[in-house]
Amino acid sequence: MTFGGFPLFSNLTRLALQGPLQSPGVVHVILEQTPNLQILSFFMEPTAVPGDNAAPDESSFSVPCLRSHVREINMVHYEGDALQRTMARLLFRNALLLERMCVVLVRGSFALQDALTREIKSTSSRWRSPRPNPG
Repeated sequence: MTFGGFPLFSNLTRLALQGPLQSPGVVHVILEQTPNLQILSFFMEPTAVPGDNAAPDESSFSVPCLRSHVREINMVHYEGDALQRTMARLLFRNALLLERMCVVLVRGSFALQDALTREIKSTSSRWRSPRPNPG
């Protein structure tokens, strides 16, 4: 997926995206145009119309900003649906310098929030791919 004429934002270091998460491909295109991004935030809204939910190949999702600059990722109003899980996994595995990932759960019952918290904690170690030793 490409956006014709989508400019390069080489000076952008913080980016907040708000709205329904439609497709990892759209996020990929945006990240390709922000090579020096350090902080990425999502303010998620429920998806009204399903988008292209096909999960991209994880290695193809590795873009320069994720490999060398992104240090913080925030996901606000996380519901844990399949598309949000895919996006979190792709970002977490490809952000090689990630220092902080903050997930703010959607409002709901204690049981829902407890289940989402347990899921995030149990799967975060599986999302993370092995890192080479720095020296």
